[in-house]
Amino acid sequence: MKIAFIGDIHGYAPALREALAICEEEGVNRVVGLGDYIDGYDGNEECVALVRGSFVKAVWGNHDENHGGELSPEAADWLKHLPGTLQYDDWLVTHSSPREKRQGEFIRSPIEAWSCFDDCGFQRCVVGHAHRPMLYRFAKGRVADCDALDATGDGQILDRDSRYLFVNPSLAYNRRGNPSPGFSIFDNETQRLRIIYLNRAPIIDSY
Repeated sequence: MKIAFIGDIHGYAPALREALAICEEEGVNRVVGLGDYIDGYDGNEECVALVRGSFVKAVWGNHDENHGGELSPEAADWLKHLPGTLQYDDWLVTHSSPREKRQGEFIRSPIEAWSCFDDCGFQRCVVGHAHRPMLYRFAKGRVADCDALDATGDGQILDRDSRYLFVNPSLAYNRRGNPSPGFSIFDNETQRLRIIYLNRAPIIDSY
């Protein structure tokens, strides 16, 4: 089974349509949403409809709760009732930090990832929010540090006995470490995690 993780879409419907087409080409079986589906570009309603119709599971993001965009009552109600976290397959899924009472924190460094490993008991966790993709692996015996791995190109094969925290790229924004809109695909058979970048400009470039 192949799982796609898509998040931080921010109303960028053309990018979401392209990502879903790639998922179909890649033989993805399930798409899981990491929040922030709206608020940024002008495709809020379409993005909610696509997420509702194409994603098997989804969590909410901070922009889904607090935003200035126009939404139908039905779309707004659907977003309102999304869970903050969920367990899917072997993955703990949430929008930002998995630490209790730390929702909204960015994970952008090994020490911030280590704090999540130290406070939480997950084996594998995937988050969005930071827009800067990175795969962190817990390193036993090291305090306030962990291994930072690159999941671009051919990706990384995950060891079943190791603990991982993966920060997914944004499908809308470009920040350092996220050159283009992107998402990720995890192959449950080979245990390979890959970042997929789209050949399109982000909503906001380089900040």
